[in-house]
Amino acid sequence: AAALAASGRTGHARKLIDEGIQRAGAAAPGALHIAAGDAWLRDGNLGDAVRSYSRAMAQDKSLAGETVRRLDRVLATDVGHAGGHLARGRGLLLDGNPREGVNSLLTAWSIKPSLGSTILKDLDYAARAFPLEPSVDLARAQITMGQGEVEAATAALGAALKTSPTMAPEVLSRLQAIIRSHPSCAPARLHAARA
Repeated sequence: AAALAASGRTGHARKLIDEGIQRAGAAAPGALHIAAGDAWLRDGNLGDAVRSYSRAMAQDKSLAGETVRRLDRVLATDVGHAGGHLARGRGLLLDGNPREGVNSLLTAWSIKPSLGSTILKDLDYAARAFPLEPSVDLARAQITMGQGEVEAATAALGAALKTSPTMAPEVLSRLQAIIRSHPSCAPARLHAARA
């Protein structure tokens, strides 16, 4: 299938790959999903490429690094592809790169704010996997504030302050912005006093 795709016969290659995935069902190896993503990418179908790469990571988490490299090619074609940034962020988290993963998730959110709830779930995973990474709490604060959830944003900033006291100047700046826009938010005042 890879040889067919490389020779420009991506339609036929995709058909063979799809048949292999259907035959294997849930046991289809992640590498087969990567091959499908590559064929979709060669055809310029970025959405299906991203979905195939995401399925590869879901099937085999050890493929996260390879999948991220493929998603970089998707984003080189369309830097504004929110699904590509979302999948890349997830892959980076699985590959043990929380700071860059969180940045990709935030990029996806900035392109498509309706992904906020989905990304917050990814940030929950990141918080469990990387409990000492302050960028997770800062991202959670940014998204929840963007959704108008002032209390949740304040709690996330408080958590970032506990996780990394060296972040105090940045956290304090964000808390002061919350206090200015929501003067009755007592938790923001409390965390600001602790910063």
